[in-house]
Amino acid sequence: MKFRLAFWAENISPVEIESDALPLLIEYNAGVAFALPRERLTEENALALKRIQEAGVEVSFWPLLDERDGYWPNERNAADFVAYVDELIEWASNHGFRPDRVAFDMEIPIRMMRMLEQSSGVEALKSLPGIIRENSDRARFEASREIFRTAVTSLHAKGIFVEAAILPWIIFDIFEGTDAIQDLNETPVSGIPWDSVSPMWYSSMIEGMTGGSIKVSDADSLTYMASVMLRSKLGKAAAVSLGATGCGVLGGETVFDRPEELVASLSGALSAGITDVSIYSLEGVLERPDPRAWFAALREAKPKVPPHSPKAKRIITGSRYVIPAIDRIHRSFS
Repeated sequence: MKFRLAFWAENISPVEIESDALPLLIEYNAGVAFALPRERLTEENALALKRIQEAGVEVSFWPLLDERDGYWPNERNAADFVAYVDELIEWASNHGFRPDRVAFDMEIPIRMMRMLEQSSGVEALKSLPGIIRENSDRARFEASREIFRTAVTSLHAKGIFVEAAILPWIIFDIFEGTDAIQDLNETPVSGIPWDSVSPMWYSSMIEGMTGGSIKVSDADSLTYMASVMLRSKLGKAAAVSLGATGCGVLGGETVFDRPEELVASLSGALSAGITDVSIYSLEGVLERPDPRAWFAALREAKPKVPPHSPKAKRIITGSRYVIPAIDRIHRSFS
């Protein structure tokens, strides 16, 4: 089965990728989404990106703000983020190229993510009411959605493909045609003309973050079922991000030890009809004793429906009741 394979690269520079990974990327026809915080806007990185693209590798820009500004794009920093995207496109143009894609990594502000990630299950639940009150602002949500919609349309006019990476639970909002979960997470997704929408179904992290209550096998089954749901709504624009092979900005994420574990996630997504696949992360693979084995295993993956998980089925079934109820309650207070 033919599918697009790409890697998120967060903690490694374009120069390092050119020197350490370019032959593998060419051999296995894999693209890269390059994390571009402002400190990476150097001439040597620009020229490395240009050479990587000229070598036939798909180049995606993954813009990231300073942590004090939220890091990922969301409704609080929409205008600043879009201005930074414009700056990135101009920076590339000044060096004689433009990216094939731009990725909008739509996530809750990082200070909130850290608070939830560092809390125990009970503490996280206790903090949720405060987060919900702080994040419930319909006017701000709608204004940011318009900012992102205008930005995506502008990138399309430049011939650039635009991808949204989204928190996995946002898929249930999309499926039900609601947006309360998006508002509560400060991440407008629906109503914006993305070329692809890529939920971050990181099975290893899901097991780690739930303390093992949701196993990797459950998460893989959930990825498959949710991908079927997303395909039914978005068609070919439905994509997926899988992992993890390395730690990101939060630190301490649970990662896969063997390529076969990651291939199980990939095979399930392919069986759901997903053909746009990104892996988090490239540097995690490069740090392994045999990176080629990971590239080969991923590229050789075949569609395979994962074993049925009653737990995953209950989550999907429950979402059909819970999401519309949350949306009704949320709108009554908006």
